[in-house]
Amino acid sequence: MLKKEKFLHTDNHESFRLALEAANIGVWELNTSSWAFSISENMFQSLGIKKRSFNGKFNSFLDLIHPDDREQVKNIFHLTIKNKTPFDTEFRIICGNNQERWFRIRGNTGEIRSDEKIRLLGSIHDKTERKLAFDNLEDRVKERTSELEEINRKIREEISENRKMKKIVMDISDKERQKIGQDLHDNLSQQLGGILFMVQTLGDRLQKKGIKEIDDLEKIKKYLNNTLKYVRNLSKGLNLTFGETGFKFALTELAEQMNELYGMKVDLKFKNWKDIKDENIATNIFRIIQEALNNAVKHGDAKKAAIYLTRKDNKKILKISDYGKGFPPNPNKRGMGLKIMEYRASQISGTLKINRNKKNGAEIVCEF
Repeated sequence: MLKKEKFLHTDNHESFRLALEAANIGVWELNTSSWAFSISENMFQSLGIKKRSFNGKFNSFLDLIHPDDREQVKNIFHLTIKNKTPFDTEFRIICGNNQERWFRIRGNTGEIRSDEKIRLLGSIHDKTERKLAFDNLEDRVKERTSELEEINRKIREEISENRKMKKIVMDISDKERQKIGQDLHDNLSQQLGGILFMVQTLGDRLQKKGIKEIDDLEKIKKYLNNTLKYVRNLSKGLNLTFGETGFKFALTELAEQMNELYGMKVDLKFKNWKDIKDENIATNIFRIIQEALNNAVKHGDAKKAAIYLTRKDNKKILKISDYGKGFPPNPNKRGMGLKIMEYRASQISGTLKINRNKKNGAEIVCEF
């Protein structure tokens, strides 16, 4: 039968006993001379046994432990006896209703009378409810994590789809731009050139006849000539091809066009720069510059701008500064122009920043 523990059957320790029961913690003692194992009464129900059915032997206590945990617990006890060191471990038992319960057991050597007579003392705690609560919490965390992963997956898919759609829209836009540019060059420019030739021919005839209205015809001829130049420049900007002349030459032409069309002087500065060979990168960078210059004219009334192209380490840096009114303190970042520039920068794995320059104009910096 179970050895009666003196510390639990005295009036002096009644409050201690009640505290152990309230916390669902028991105490135990092992006498290695007889391998008698005593345990506080409040643990019998948790262990799923009756007090009278327990013979108070250490092996009987081990028999209660789940087969998968039994050898581990046995070895821990023997190591504590051998090394006289404390231990703290967990084990499971299977109760009569086939229910699995979890326990935490801690112990250390007590008073040592001789090598043959070593006492082990410790506590045992039924942590089944806490374990179940933790497992439930863990399951909820896993479930919530799974839900969040699914949400993130859908968001990534939507972002990817959105990027694809943007690319499709930009590709269509570029193709339409090229088509319009080609039409302007092949049709409207040709027709304007034909009209200009007819006006010149008519002017020569009127001049021979000495008709005074020839001055008015010269004005028409001048307007036609300017319009033809404007259309040709416009068609070049829309139908973008670098060909053998390359990116630098295309930028030089753009600078000339901005001066001819809008009276904006554009300075080009290159430092440690090699021409861009990749057609996709060159196109996106050129369009960013074009958009920035058009914004400078349209929104900033700029008459002067500078384009800096440099290379630092493995990055190329584009900086566009204009000397107009610049952006307002809180620019509309929903504007299509800014969005298009940001998108084009992302297409070449670049970044785009918009600042005010020192002379109150706008500054756009793209690293790629």
